[in-house]
Amino acid sequence: MAKRAQEAEQRARRAETLVRLETLKQLSARGKIKAVKEWITTFLESEEKLLVFAHHQEIVDEIARQWQVPGITGRTPKRKRQAIVDQFQNDPERRLLPLNIRAGGLGLTLTAASHVAFIELDWTPAAHNQAEDRCHRIGQRDHVTAWYLLAPDTIDDDIYAVLNHKREVVSALTDGQDKANKMSMLSEVTQRLTTKAGKK
Repeated sequence: MAKRAQEAEQRARRAETLVRLETLKQLSARGKIKAVKEWITTFLESEEKLLVFAHHQEIVDEIARQWQVPGITGRTPKRKRQAIVDQFQNDPERRLLPLNIRAGGLGLTLTAASHVAFIELDWTPAAHNQAEDRCHRIGQRDHVTAWYLLAPDTIDDDIYAVLNHKREVVSALTDGQDKANKMSMLSEVTQRLTTKAGKK
């Protein structure tokens, strides 16, 4: 019985830490939204198309409202998603598409754009790779550029470090390098994040 209580307590602590980390992510996104909008405005002056990925619904919605364009999130019905994609692909005037990283990062072909911007970060490199791959499809003629719009001295720095370490671990495993060393680095960054969440 004591073991079950201890496991339940550990689960509760992990859940609380995750909630605090999500709060820090939201604070970072809200704190940099003005600068992000300025960056997007400047980018769009180039007349190139841009995919903007975020994690939180409210951030996707805010970008969509600012430029009066539809966005794609988990709430967007499949038929409507395809209509939004078709318009973005075929209308030269439609140069911005805000998307949720998970909902918009799979199964869509968005080769009209060769630039991808991440306002918020996911915890896994695969989610970012999938999002970038919306541009890397058959028919893409240009090099694809990914922009990471990070707020310095926030949780953005830590999550980006976690992503890079995860990429190194995967690379080390596939290349047969020293797995223990890479896992140790990842563990250090994870510990730093947990400590930061605990201070919230």
